Amino acid sequence: MRQDVDNVPMIASACLFLASKVVERPVSLNNIVKAYSIIDRQVKTAKNPKLIIPPLSPSAIEKLRTQFKAIEFEILCAINFELTVDLPYRVIDEYKNELTEWSTHNVEAFMRAANNFANDSFLT
Repeated sequence: MRQDVDNVPMIASACLFLASKVVERPVSLNNIVKAYSIIDRQVKTAKNPKLIIPPLSPSAIEKLRTQFKAIEFEILCAINFELTVDLPYRVIDEYKNELTEWSTHNVEAFMRAANNFANDSFLT
């Protein structure tokens, strides 16, 4: 996969789109396109403050959607479609089902603490 350095924000956005699918919390491609266009606009206006960029037309949005799909496929090819990611959230959800049988436990507080712990572990 050889992309221009200028495409780094688009590649990063495509990676986020793919990652959201992998963790089963998909983000709409339209939302990714909108976020990318905002970032792209900010980068371009930072380089040239006098630059006036019109809003995205429907055809421009469709072109970006097509580009994201192509880059997503290139990323998948580059990683040989290896998308196995073991995340703790499934185990936590399975454990929640067992805890609901015990009425003496505060299951919701436990779930919040367990999810916070899992989230914090990704930050380190």
